[in-house]
Amino acid sequence: LTSAFFVPTTLSVQLDLDDLRDPKVMIETIYQCVYRQSWGGRSYSKVTSQSYAGAMDACLSWAFINLDRAQPCGSTSKSSPGSGVILLPLNLLMEDGTCKMGAQGGGQVDFDAISQGQTETESCPPDSSPEHKYDYNID
Repeated sequence: LTSAFFVPTTLSVQLDLDDLRDPKVMIETIYQCVYRQSWGGRSYSKVTSQSYAGAMDACLSWAFINLDRAQPCGSTSKSSPGSGVILLPLNLLMEDGTCKMGAQGGGQVDFDAISQGQTETESCPPDSSPEHKYDYNID
């Protein structure tokens, strides 16, 4: 049974080192998202994107997920009326542990994406060279 997994040298795959290709290189910019809350404080996150607009979208997505942690009881009604702005109700946590949604009025988060430089990611195979497949028969 162990011989069923043995492949003789004549059938083994020999790599052609003269046929090496450079890897595919993807260049992205690292952005730091800076969030300024109207109720005080700042938050930060980092995203990668190929454009400023893409970074702003990623910053918005991060904020929508993580703003619930910035105030008691979370927030179910966040909105973004324009680029770089998020509006949400400010909640009030009562002494008995209940929460009054929007009891402290409305809050605003202004945010921006600031470039921190570029990063390169290499991957194989490059687009110009499809992935090689080596077929062999064990019979």
